[in-house]
Amino acid sequence: MRIPFSTIMRADLYLKAKRVEYWDRTSLREIIMETALEAYLKDNPSTQMPLPIKERKNQSP
Repeated sequence: MRIPFSTIMRADLYLKAKRVEYWDRTSLREIIMETALEAYLKDNPSTQMPLPIKERKNQSP
């Protein structure tokens, strides 16, 4: 993911993000998305409920 510099992001934060992308060879999009998704799902009771059979058949293993 290419991080464009803008006035929305502070210059020091932008530089840190670019360093992480370069040195860790990772995408900040992946990190942010995974972290946000894990936080959202952590205490959500629906994660413990089984999917209906019809819906399970539509899912790839």
